[in-house]
Amino acid sequence: MTTSPQENAADGPLWTPSAEAIAQSNVTAFSRQAEHDWGVTLPDWWALLDWSVEHPEDFFKSLWSFTGVIAETQGDTVLADGDKMPGARWFPEARLNFAENLLRRRDDATAIEGYGHAECDAGISEGVDVPVTWRGKDLTALVGQRVRLLLKITYATVYAYRFTSA
Repeated sequence: MTTSPQENAADGPLWTPSAEAIAQSNVTAFSRQAEHDWGVTLPDWWALLDWSVEHPEDFFKSLWSFTGVIAETQGDTVLADGDKMPGARWFPEARLNFAENLLRRRDDATAIEGYGHAECDAGISEGVDVPVTWRGKDLTALVGQRVRLLLKITYATVYAYRFTSA
């Protein structure tokens, strides 16, 4: 069993959410869904954590479903080489578009929030004609092509994902 940090803290936690906030949280909703799907009892965060470690395939299959991942296919394998950390592969047969999932909302809710930068609205990319270049080369011709680049995660990176995977 996992030991909660509160059990070791001399002065107790700095902040504890209200019972109402806990009941209305996405973590609680996810726990209730996992309880229903797998016939487990997850009364609190620590039980959920323990279950996720003891049954990682069930946990991540439920997480995929709960979060509504958009994909061509999830595949049959949830975890390959789970005994290799690092080296384990999650959903290795899945076919999905990172940008489609990241920017799927079409409203003005915050899609990305960074420290030291302005926020980026979720709907800002809809219908916007923005030239995407890398090292002076137009990436527009790469739409629909498989592209492998190692990029620092910035707002520009997110737009590059979005427009090269449109």
